Amino acid sequence: MNENREKQLEQIIAKIKSFKRQDNAKRGLFSASATDRWLACPKSAVLGQNAPKTDTKYSLEGRLAHAVCEAVYNYQHHGVPYSAELNRELGGLEDFGETMEDYAKKYLTKIMDTIVKGTLGDILYMDVEKYLYADDVRDETRFGGIADFIAIGTRGAMIIDYKYGVYNAVGAKAPQLLTYLTALKDIKIEKYRFIAGVYQPRIRPDNLEFHTYDRDDLVVHYAKMVEARDRKDSAELKTGSHCKWCPLKRTNDQALKCPAIDKKQTTELTGAMFKAMGIIEESRKERPKDSILKEFFELLPIIDRYRKVFEEELKERLGTGEKIDGFALTSRPGRRKWAGSVEDLRDRLLSAFPKLAKRGVTRESLKTITDIEKIIGKGKLDGFTEVGEDKEILKVIDEVNINEDEINTLMNSLKD
Repeated sequence: MNENREKQLEQIIAKIKSFKRQDNAKRGLFSASATDRWLACPKSAVLGQNAPKTDTKYSLEGRLAHAVCEAVYNYQHHGVPYSAELNRELGGLEDFGETMEDYAKKYLTKIMDTIVKGTLGDILYMDVEKYLYADDVRDETRFGGIADFIAIGTRGAMIIDYKYGVYNAVGAKAPQLLTYLTALKDIKIEKYRFIAGVYQPRIRPDNLEFHTYDRDDLVVHYAKMVEARDRKDSAELKTGSHCKWCPLKRTNDQALKCPAIDKKQTTELTGAMFKAMGIIEESRKERPKDSILKEFFELLPIIDRYRKVFEEELKERLGTGEKIDGFALTSRPGRRKWAGSVEDLRDRLLSAFPKLAKRGVTRESLKTITDIEKIIGKGKLDGFTEVGEDKEILKVIDEVNINEDEINTLMNSLKD
């Protein structure tokens, strides 16, 4: 490696090592993980800053899986034992974290095998869960995020994203990874390779997917990022596939909800309802009944999807004390359910009530609570069952009178 290249890489690595997530800093507007959203809709970055960030069982699972990867890496490469806190969390899992650890080890093995093959030349720097900045901005308009794995070599650099979820396959061309790579855009070495990788152990366990960029790709992407940041206050809100995880879509707070998404949802639902009424109107004419039924049932998924959206919104608003004509919240008592894992229940039930085995209850099957009580009698399942939490139910308290003449007039106006 010539002296100029060596010096340039040393400077970049020193800068990367200095990057740290700021303590108590305001939530960043332009996180790498949301790149696809704020590139497509820059204003959502600003409006979404105050939206509550809610955890789900999937986000918590993913966070733990990443912590396991970091712990396995630090143990393998630096001899650092797992923290007591991580051991407690893993101890709370059904398999004590064995599955997560196995996936983490497989992931790190694949990464190391790839690096050993000489993809990046001589490895000069390597780390996991590394916070990266794409430029020198450090206020809330910074471009930043945590790269799951980064390696910098003499011939190329690599950033890999570890996706533990099972529902969405993500490609190596994902904008998130390109945003991480822009932190390396000052490497100006001829034919230097910038590689993005994705590993999804529960979707593609044998495939570590890669995509290679050159420096021009990073520079162009960075220019788009800066343009989005410059337009964050003036750009129009846009809806699209990027809205899926937008906090402005997921909130039911009317003061925070994205007006573009709200309008789109209302328009689509209204259109589906009017189309349904039109189909009903057409059914009175001489048309094949099967054709009419097919059209109507094709609309039901749309209507049901938005029923859930608006029902959650109404429940949220009513729950804060807002009065909405025609609606009220009621509470349904929790229902009995089995307590504990199915496997544990089978063993305990068969041990406590041997005659269940003669009535078809085996280690491979478990009947309903009612079916079990028919065999052993009521009141004998204390410790085997529990009562679930009360459930909030949205209730329509006013009847809606539909004026058929008004509907027909409206339908005719829509046709015109």
